[in-house]
Amino acid sequence: IYVLPADGNGAEIELVRTTGRNSSPIWTADGNHVLFKSDRNGSFGVWAVPVSDGKAAGPAARVIAVNLAPIAATRTGASYYLTGSNDESVSIVESTGQRGASDRIAGSNPMWSPDGKSIALLRQNSAVVFANRFDLIVHSLDTGEEKRFAREGIHGAAVWYRDGRSLLIAAGPALYRVDVTTGEFTEVLPAVADEYRGDAVLSADEKTLYFVARSATKWAIVAADLTTRQERDVLVLERPVARDGRNVRSLFLSPNGKSIAFGWRDYDTQLQHVDSVDVDGTHHREVATIPQSQPIALFGWSRDGGALEFLDQQGRIMRMPAIGGTADFTGVKLAVERFAAARPSPDGTRFAVVTSGEVSELWAIDNIPALLKARR
Repeated sequence: IYVLPADGNGAEIELVRTTGRNSSPIWTADGNHVLFKSDRNGSFGVWAVPVSDGKAAGPAARVIAVNLAPIAATRTGASYYLTGSNDESVSIVESTGQRGASDRIAGSNPMWSPDGKSIALLRQNSAVVFANRFDLIVHSLDTGEEKRFAREGIHGAAVWYRDGRSLLIAAGPALYRVDVTTGEFTEVLPAVADEYRGDAVLSADEKTLYFVARSATKWAIVAADLTTRQERDVLVLERPVARDGRNVRSLFLSPNGKSIAFGWRDYDTQLQHVDSVDVDGTHHREVATIPQSQPIALFGWSRDGGALEFLDQQGRIMRMPAIGGTADFTGVKLAVERFAAARPSPDGTRFAVVTSGEVSELWAIDNIPALLKARR
């Protein structure tokens, strides 16, 4: 963050320089501080740096630990902030196209239990204001009863074990097995090598976890041996450092366990891709390339493993050969709009469809000078 003389005479003066992301700078009304948004300590908050004669007069200090972007300060000492979030919910839709009895379940990243009677999903904890704190929820579709599992840093999609008694979930840098009955968290992997992105699938013998990971220079599909805790890259896609560039998500293991289908987006070319790769890292295949203006939701393999299936922008279930080719309409259309993702139930008769919308809020914080004084 820099200060530049208003008359244009003189060079810019650096006020803030950190390894994190700093943005949205504004002056306090008295001109003694610059407020800005920063994640310099690992999570976003509002920070302030004292300024005198156009130069930093001391180190920056955190004002409030919430994800808000400063937009204006008043002469009375109040400051206004803008924040936004995704309002995501899950709808259960019959494969006949009709919605089920449970129309909307608040949350995202739905995963069906093996018996199809419950949905595991993530829900933002409303008690922690704008801190992006999520809890793991298991929702019974028969009774509507919910179980909530809380742990700091929960993120990504849960993965069910075949017995339906436990789930795999990321919390912070580690992965845990959660007992659905007792709520006990047992560490499975202490930390993954790169940032775990939450799209994951277990092998049939439940000894290997395939997941998406991101580092500063790459996206990767990683295989982790849950017995030895060793990891290897199955496939690596380069990621430009200055921008997201590519975004890999949605992993699906083929019925024979030999291949992984996945979707990824290239924000430079505005294209979305459907690819597959063998679990040993060989035979990376491009199955389809689709304009980003025609969003799809890849949701898995056909039962014989010969095709990949996805939901198109009209809510139609489409099927295309796994080796590439033309996608055909299956004759089934779901009653959904503005979907972000879709997951079929184990028996294929229902879909958990994620819909989302942007929510923006304007906040005001009074008496910023007193708050800054209290931080000294």
